[in-house]
Amino acid sequence: MFDYLKRLHWKPIILSGFVFAIIAMVVHMVESVLTMSYYLMPAYFGTWSKVMMPTAGPPPVSFYVYSSVASFLGGILFAELYDLIKSQLGATYWQRVCIFTKYLVLLELVIFILPLWLFVNLPLGIIVSWFVSGALIAFLGTMVFAKMMKK
Repeated sequence: MFDYLKRLHWKPIILSGFVFAIIAMVVHMVESVLTMSYYLMPAYFGTWSKVMMPTAGPPPVSFYVYSSVASFLGGILFAELYDLIKSQLGATYWQRVCIFTKYLVLLELVIFILPLWLFVNLPLGIIVSWFVSGALIAFLGTMVFAKMMKK
């Protein structure tokens, strides 16, 4: 196990996680502005967590801090995974980006989007927008991983 940890390229992984978090924040901010009508529907007020909406109105600063930390940790995890399997993803930059993005998007679909659609009472429009924004984050994040961890 320690050999595995030694082989990882920690500096680009952590930097990639940071850039991934910035990308996620920007994409989610744009997505939330474009889909604000869903967040303002009274029928779904009880759906949102107390972390995101402790009271009526915009989320508190703490929500953005927690969200940024979660995105950073997710970015590190994805960058670490990319670093481990990059040699098996293809020979060129775009092959690696497309293949790794495909895997991340399929994971998002199977692990997050389909169960969300099946189990949570939310409008289909917001679920689709979350899928699209997640796919965009996966694509842009993978571009960063592929650029920062060349070989």
